[in-house]
Amino acid sequence: MADLETLASIISRGVATIQTKCAERGTKFPTLDDPFSLAGEAVRQSVFGDTMAVIAAAHQLIATLQPPGQFAGTIVGHIQPNAALRAVMAGNVPEILRDAGTQGMHADEIAAKNNMDSHKLARLLRLLATYHVFKEVSPDVFSNNRISASLDTRKTLQELKANPDDKFEGTTGIAALVDMVADMSKSAVYLTETLTDPRTARSESHTDTAFNRAFGTELPYYEWLHRPENRARGKRFDAAMTGTNQLGSLREVLTGFEWSELPEGSVVVDVGGGVGSSMQVLYDECKHLKYVVQDIEPVIADAHAFWKANRPEAVESGQVLLQVHDFFNEQPIKNARIFFVRGITHNWPTPYAVKILRRLREAAAPETLLIVSDSIVQYACRTEGRYMDIPGSEPQNAPSPLLPNYGIVSSVQYNTDCFVMEHFNAQERTIPHFWELLKQAGWRLERVVCGRGERWPRLVASPI
Repeated sequence: MADLETLASIISRGVATIQTKCAERGTKFPTLDDPFSLAGEAVRQSVFGDTMAVIAAAHQLIATLQPPGQFAGTIVGHIQPNAALRAVMAGNVPEILRDAGTQGMHADEIAAKNNMDSHKLARLLRLLATYHVFKEVSPDVFSNNRISASLDTRKTLQELKANPDDKFEGTTGIAALVDMVADMSKSAVYLTETLTDPRTARSESHTDTAFNRAFGTELPYYEWLHRPENRARGKRFDAAMTGTNQLGSLREVLTGFEWSELPEGSVVVDVGGGVGSSMQVLYDECKHLKYVVQDIEPVIADAHAFWKANRPEAVESGQVLLQVHDFFNEQPIKNARIFFVRGITHNWPTPYAVKILRRLREAAAPETLLIVSDSIVQYACRTEGRYMDIPGSEPQNAPSPLLPNYGIVSSVQYNTDCFVMEHFNAQERTIPHFWELLKQAGWRLERVVCGRGERWPRLVASPI
């Protein structure tokens, strides 16, 4: 019974700490029934590190108390809430319920607005309410709660019906990210066949994937995504990438690296940098540096609009350069002090990722540093001491009896690892994987920077 008591104690002590910190801020931790807003989520971010052990212990307590077969069955059964959530989002239910308030709306009325079967819709919403997404106020009457309200695009039903392809444009990206993952989970259904077929089992090609099998295409995912017939999916993907910013703070880039100590006029190149959100954070704090944001032509077109709307003087003065560049080609910037690569390597199989980083090594000067900002997968067992000579590389283990990787708290990175395997034959990487990847590309891992609760670790490497 020691584990039960310890897990319960972790939960009670953690909750007490969270409540104390909220009281010191003069606020309260949001409940499921409180309205959703990004501003309201600030308190959650402020105590995120404290919530980790509580969530991990709560889930481990469930795993301990439930019969093994029931717990395993629950995991397998997650495909049903996935499908239900995709269906109700396609039916614009979060938007329909926006004005219904806490009293909710009957499934018949919801169905009349979105042309779905009311009986089937009620069953889907009841399943989701059981998972704390939506709330069943009275029989067959449903309302938004804090979680389902986060999926509201804030557009009117008339707008959504008139322009369905643009549903997620101009939103926070949270709903787009959830909808994309739910939709593309079709690929996961074909993972077993892909891993057991001798033709594809050991392939590192980005076209021998579960995605290719599921969607009947020989095109790489990104090429398929931007075909005319997939316009809505492509626009949703772009919005979803904005949503990933909600999974962590862009300001993490500022911590743990001596940006202020770089010489005046040092050039920072954001490789595959999208519209340049990370560089905007750096630009605001480090005006003595120069910045280059590189990406493919359509993205750089969006980047020009982004900077014009937010920091027009940066581009006009030449301090920020927005440059069209394919990172598989020769790197045109030869005097970079920093190459910054965020959220790129996990999208590519190792041979491709090596080529991307080798192009940067070929353009590097002796003093150039490479900063790779990407998820680092922690083993689900304790591994102290393996990389003690690399500062910051040792994992921040959870207290016993919790899993050292905080269990369910870290599930996003393991789910993402499977997602990129299914769609790109790529992977999220452990420290040993990163060490080998960097070494193959001509870089030496010097240190790892990641504060407690941060979502985007930074691996700092120097030329070999």
